[in-house]
Amino acid sequence: MVIIVIQSGIIGVLGLVIFILIRKLELEKKAHQTRLTELYSQLEKLDLDKENNRKKLTLQYELQTTILESRKHLNQTIFDLQRLIFTKIKEN
Repeated sequence: MVIIVIQSGIIGVLGLVIFILIRKLELEKKAHQTRLTELYSQLEKLDLDKENNRKKLTLQYELQTTILESRKHLNQTIFDLQRLIFTKIKEN
């Protein structure tokens, strides 16, 4: 009879320990899921920032290219005008 009471007590304690451990695991799982959600959110923000920075760099490169082409065109126009002026001066 005493053995049955001791066994029941041990089973009860083990059941309580198992219940506490399962609850603790569920809480840990929830905490990890929350942290994972936060990390994915941060990753998404970083990806958006990376894409925006890439677009800015592309625009900056295109602007520099356009400025260079405009300078070339302006220099050529100035050269042509100077040549025309010298030609007119030479004719007169």
